[in-house]
Amino acid sequence: MNNGGKTLLALLGGALAGAAAGLLLAPKKGEEVRKKISEKAKNLSGDLSQSWEVGVQKVKEYAGSAKSEAKSYQNDFNSPTGKN
Repeated sequence: MNNGGKTLLALLGGALAGAAAGLLLAPKKGEEVRKKISEKAKNLSGDLSQSWEVGVQKVKEYAGSAKSEAKSYQNDFNSPTGKN
């Protein structure tokens, strides 16, 4: 096979591979894509909401602990045994 035949064969092979890839990777219908995006957004929203609630609860816990610690230090500082 000469160079022209090899080139033509390579060109046809590339065209077939491109056509196959195009068919396999073609986007879905717009309605399907919008539905999938909507579902993902709802899932993400639910996950974010749950994470937010967990975060708020942890902040409240840490704030309560910090307040208790601060009160303890204040009592230690103001106690008669701590003064000279």
